[in-house]
Amino acid sequence: MKRIASLSIVLALLLPACGEDSQGYDQAQLDQARRALPTRALLTASVPEATMKGLQLNVLGAPAVFPQEVLPVATEINGTIGNLLDILEIVVEQPPTVYDSDKAEFVWGPFDDSDTVMLGDTVYVWVKDMGANSGEDFRYGYAVVRGMGRDMAKNKAVIWGAANPDPDNEDHGAGVVIWDFEANREFEDENNPNHGELDEGRFAAVYIRDDDANEPDTEVGIVVAAFRDFVAKDDQPAEPGDLDYLYGAVEGVDVRFDFMDFRLTGNLDDATEAEEFLDVQMAFYNGTGRAEAIGAGGDIPQDASIESTECWNAGLLREYYSFEAVLGDGTRQPIAPTEGEPTACTMQSLDDVPSLDDVDAEMLDALADVATNGIPTE
Repeated sequence: MKRIASLSIVLALLLPACGEDSQGYDQAQLDQARRALPTRALLTASVPEATMKGLQLNVLGAPAVFPQEVLPVATEINGTIGNLLDILEIVVEQPPTVYDSDKAEFVWGPFDDSDTVMLGDTVYVWVKDMGANSGEDFRYGYAVVRGMGRDMAKNKAVIWGAANPDPDNEDHGAGVVIWDFEANREFEDENNPNHGELDEGRFAAVYIRDDDANEPDTEVGIVVAAFRDFVAKDDQPAEPGDLDYLYGAVEGVDVRFDFMDFRLTGNLDDATEAEEFLDVQMAFYNGTGRAEAIGAGGDIPQDASIESTECWNAGLLREYYSFEAVLGDGTRQPIAPTEGEPTACTMQSLDDVPSLDDVDAEMLDALADVATNGIPTE
C-alpha cells in the first residue's frame, strides 16, 4: 500500500508537466492566447526619440510649437492605454485558472480586485480561440470582466477585443480593442456609489504592425482610433470631447518616419458652449518635420477657418511658421507674424503622408459606433 501511495504522489507531481494530456492544452496554445492581448508597441502612439531629445535640449532659436503642443496629447493617450495594458499583462502572465477544451477558451480568475475598497468585487479575463476556419475576421476574442461575488448578473465587460497575433513576435499582429469607461463607471455607480473621479467615455481602435513585405528590415505600424465623450479622470470636470486619430511609424535601418492625424471636436476655447473642430496633421522624417492644422466651427465665424503651418529641422528649430484666419471670400489675415518662407521647409508637403482621409469610411464609422454605443452584446 505504501508503494502504491508513493507511486500516486510521483504521478501527481509528474502529470502537470505532461502538457496537453493533463491540462487540455499545450504551451504553444497558451502562448498564442496570451499574444492575442495587445502590447504597448502595438497600440500606443510612437513618439520620435529625436523629437523628445530636441524638446529637452533645444535652448537656442525658436523651438517648433506643434511638437510641444501635440506630442503631449499622444503622451496622455499612451498613459491611459499603457496603464490598462500593464494590468492585462500582469493577469495573463499567471497560469490560467481554467481551460475549456470544447470552447478552446482560457480563463484567468475571477480574482479579488485589491485595487478597490469594495468587498467581494472581482475581475477575470477570458481569451478564446475561434479557430482558423471560423470565418471570423480575427482568430482570437477576449474580454476583461468586472464582477461582484458569484452573481453573474452583476458582471460588466469593460474591455473587449479580437486579434490575429503573430506567432513569432509578440509586438506584431493585428486586432481591434474597445475600452468601455462608461461600463466601468456604471459598475462603480452600482457597487461603489462613493467612488472618486473616473475616466469617462469610450475608446476603440484598430491596429496592425508587421514587417514591410518589400523591406524585411523595416517595420510598419498603424493605429486608427476613436474616443467618444472622453474625459480623463485627472481632467475632471472638463467638457467631454470626441477625438479621432491615426498614427503610425515606419522604422528601418536608416529611416524613421512617424505620422499623426488628430481630429478633435469639443468646446476648445470656452468662450461659449459651441463646439469647435480641430484637425492637426504631423509628420517626422528622421527628425525633420511638418505640421498643418485647421480649426473651424463653434466660436470661429461661419464660412471662416483658422489655419496654421509649421516646419522644423532635426533640432526642432522652426524653419517656417504661419498662423492665419481664412475668411469666406478666401482672404487671409495673419493672426501672428509669419516667420520664414515656405520654400525653407525641408518637408514641402503632407500630401503623400497617410491621414484619416485615407482610411476606409466604413471602418471609421464602425469605430465611431462602438466608441459611442459600447461593447457589442451579440
